Amino acid sequence: MELVCDGDDNGSSVYALHGPGNLLDNMLRPLVAKGLSTPMPVILVGVLGGTLVHGVIGLFVGPIVLSIAWQLLVVWTRDEPTATEVVR
Repeated sequence: MELVCDGDDNGSSVYALHGPGNLLDNMLRPLVAKGLSTPMPVILVGVLGGTLVHGVIGLFVGPIVLSIAWQLLVVWTRDEPTATEVVR
């Protein structure tokens, strides 16, 4: 607030852009640090897309939906033998 009152437009602009990014980082870092194997770009797309489509609720629901979809895609595309291939 002090930067705005002093008339420093550059400093206040940098702070205004850095604040939301730092907030998102603080919210998403614990999700990723707990062993979530979903790549960060997928979570970021979920946050941005969810927020654009559903607002504040989408901020939380978007990454969860994309994370689950990512995990299902990974399991579906995993190249493991099926039960019938193991028997033969």
